[in-house]
Amino acid sequence: MRNQQRLQLVALNVAKFANMRFDPVLAADVADSDVISIDGMGIVWGARALGLPVKSRVTVRKSLGMAPRANSGLAPGTSRVGG
Repeated sequence: MRNQQRLQLVALNVAKFANMRFDPVLAADVADSDVISIDGMGIVWGARALGLPVKSRVTVRKSLGMAPRANSGLAPGTSRVGG
């Protein structure tokens, strides 16, 4: 951001991962991203089942170093499941 270059971040969840199989534009968009954030325990569990070293999911806000939304009632670095 300091050098004002484009940075594309994708939050990968199970629905997006499944849709990538049938949508080549989406698959290319994810593959061409600079940062891919794990957004959902389904991706974490799947990666672990494949032997990939994944520790946990990371919300997009946390990936960008952002504070939780004002008045969200959530602790920093957490997110509400389902919305």
